[in-house]
Amino acid sequence: MPEKNWMQQKTLCLLLVVLLVVSCATTLSSQEPEPNSRRLLDAARDGHGGEVESILKSGVSPNVRDESGLTPLHLAAAHGHQRTSQILLDHGAKLNAQDKAGQTPLDHAEANGHSGTAQYLRSKGAQGSRPSSGPPITQPRLLKTSLKFKTLEQFQKEIREPAVYLDDDHVCLFAPKRKQRQARIVFGYLVRAYDKLYEIVGTHTEYKIAVYAFPKGNPNARGGASNCSIEYDDSNLDFEKHSEWTRYKVPHVCGYIEEMAHSFVHATKAQFGWEMVGWSIGTIVS
Repeated sequence: MPEKNWMQQKTLCLLLVVLLVVSCATTLSSQEPEPNSRRLLDAARDGHGGEVESILKSGVSPNVRDESGLTPLHLAAAHGHQRTSQILLDHGAKLNAQDKAGQTPLDHAEANGHSGTAQYLRSKGAQGSRPSSGPPITQPRLLKTSLKFKTLEQFQKEIREPAVYLDDDHVCLFAPKRKQRQARIVFGYLVRAYDKLYEIVGTHTEYKIAVYAFPKGNPNARGGASNCSIEYDDSNLDFEKHSEWTRYKVPHVCGYIEEMAHSFVHATKAQFGWEMVGWSIGTIVS
């Protein structure tokens, strides 16, 4: 391809990416909760049923959302507050609302081990989120055998502090526990990104993708990736330092998604142009 035409196509591609980001950001910038809505979200999270009922009676919608798409019912269920969940449902909360990661209140209750609240929600007709796209999983996806840290215990020992392990059919994330909230937000985007990459490529990655957020200074935080493993430091979890978050409440995840895309291209056994293909489909999904 002549160099001029190649540069024109590259410029056009970059312009399209900018337009997409600006368009999404404009929509997302309006999603910051109002003060009374934030009070409702906080009260639901903390299980303050009386305060929740008072706020709802003042006219605040039971279906307001925070920056992650979580409703008050999501937060109440995630923390096992059955009575608060009942109050929210009595005032019209959507039982099967999905957050930005596609998770319902029932998903959050079950993920956090609140079986009583989960059982209550099921009695009201609650459903879990849809399964990941692609063929049914007949056996657990395996992590690459060469990984140095395949369990939460191994990761905690390496970073010398408590950690969290977030797991899905195709992606898992290791992160310091002190950044658990941010890690859960990022993980939701990674799960959705995997599904979208699968839709484009049509085949699964060779292994479950392991994403590591090592504390800064750890020698494993090399800022790189290999097939089905991504080793970054935890700076992407410092939301307040990224303009994507401070302006639009979107975490900085494009680097993760590009590396995930390369794992998909690797699974196709592509011999030529694999880096550009990975970059291109990663851009589409981001």
